[in-house]
Amino acid sequence: MNIAFIANLKEGIPVYWSMNKLYTELKKNSLNPLLVDIGNIIVGYKESLNYLIKNERIDLCLYENMTNVSTGKLILRHFESMGIPTINTSNAVEKSSNKYLTYLELIKNEIPVPKTFLTTSYKTALKIIENFDFPIVAKSVYGSGGRGLKLIKSGNEAETYFKNAYYPLLIQEFIKRERDIRVFVIDNKAVLGVYRYSKFWIKNIDTGARIEKIEKMPKKLEKLATTSAKAIELQVSAIDILEKDKSYIVSETNSIPGFRKIYEKTGVKIEKLIAEYITKKYGDDDGLR
Repeated sequence: MNIAFIANLKEGIPVYWSMNKLYTELKKNSLNPLLVDIGNIIVGYKESLNYLIKNERIDLCLYENMTNVSTGKLILRHFESMGIPTINTSNAVEKSSNKYLTYLELIKNEIPVPKTFLTTSYKTALKIIENFDFPIVAKSVYGSGGRGLKLIKSGNEAETYFKNAYYPLLIQEFIKRERDIRVFVIDNKAVLGVYRYSKFWIKNIDTGARIEKIEKMPKKLEKLATTSAKAIELQVSAIDILEKDKSYIVSETNSIPGFRKIYEKTGVKIEKLIAEYITKKYGDDDGLR
């Protein structure tokens, strides 16, 4: 099997630790990942749809570039148009990377989410905040790693922020909490859950949140995570979940989750679980099933 492993590369290796671990694990399992830098890939049409990746036949495309999702969706769609499977699919990446599309899919599947409005202008933002008590959260439609988030504590602060903001934006209720939850879901199975604790309102690992493994995941939490991944059509994902009024609500879904600090704190090898899934679903001795 030949896997197009598209990632951010530096000196010929994936920049991000998580992606490098996954690449190494795929090699160990004889799945033959072919490293492709996002800046070097060639796809297009000349008499037929084609690609140029080291003059090799491609059986599966893995898009692991964490900083250029828009380009990734185009590349994934190209391979899909040629009948080549992808992880995750272009549709799943689109719905997961766009937070408002995420919420629409979750709501359609009766999955609880925070109270959220889409604003397209300063005028509509001021109208929308009449539906909320402060503080409120402003979110960019795209963004990961805690970026593109703003906690707004008063009407005066809201007026200033929204007057200078880039639209569209999401305006969302603020849920005060000491922790949130991330659940890794692979092939519709919840393989790992962790609590993330922080005094800061964003409970992000990259901003210093403390991680605690959930040793026995509650059935309701497990079901919510797997149902959310299925709603977005994610084969590999991390689902971010909040606790509110003794129940769970989904905050975000992630189609290219990092797992370095998760591994350091829990010892769980997410890359191994992904490789096992790929082998089970797509691989055999001759390549693609």
